Amino acid sequence: MTNCNIIRDLLPLCADGLASEESAALVEAHVKQCPACRAELARMRAPLEQPAPEVPNYREALCREKRRITKRTASFSAAALLLGVLLSLLVLLSKGYFHIVDRKSTADGSMTATAYAGDVTGLFPQAGGFTLKTVCAERSRGYYLTTYSGTEFDGMWWSPSGRYLAVSMRDAERARLVVSDYIGNHTTHIDLLFGIAEGAEYTFVQWREDDAMLIRYAYADAGGKEHTGYFWYSCESWSTSGLVELPAAGE
Repeated sequence: MTNCNIIRDLLPLCADGLASEESAALVEAHVKQCPACRAELARMRAPLEQPAPEVPNYREALCREKRRITKRTASFSAAALLLGVLLSLLVLLSKGYFHIVDRKSTADGSMTATAYAGDVTGLFPQAGGFTLKTVCAERSRGYYLTTYSGTEFDGMWWSPSGRYLAVSMRDAERARLVVSDYIGNHTTHIDLLFGIAEGAEYTFVQWREDDAMLIRYAYADAGGKEHTGYFWYSCESWSTSGLVELPAAGE
């Protein structure tokens, strides 16, 4: 029997079909009698198992792309939302919503007056004075916007009928009182209308059911004597009545 070591050297050539006829015959005769060499030759002749080609996972690729797009969209949405919030804050700031000092509505809710600190008629509020915005519930009537420069807002009061609005303010010299008629569309400056005394201050006290208001006046005469009194002012007829001056202290 041929030595297995010699046959083992020839097995690769036989398996690949490169051995000579004599060598191939020798190997074939040997493997018929040697199970070990026969098994080795069979192993060498067996086709090699090729790994299956890798098939791209399109589903996973699509999922990754979807996640990427979702993240980008979420980032864009968050940025857009933040920008929207900032723009909204800017608009609110420009409209004076962070500078409201008072807001009053008529008894029937048909009109609402809002006082803003500073001049808010422009894009950016300006310090000093105040702005009065009166909005009508009826859209056809729109709104009224008035700025009072160099004054400090003191208070405002609607008349019982909702036609008149009394606004009290103070400048560097004295207190002032303004009455707006939102049906007649005119404004009356009480300190300019009445001449009780030069430099007199007029302040609102209360409304009467007929839209007359009680006004307090105060001034000092040339001798330094203080004068204080009250009178009724009819917004409809622009007339006064019931003037009463209080006695000075010590009188």
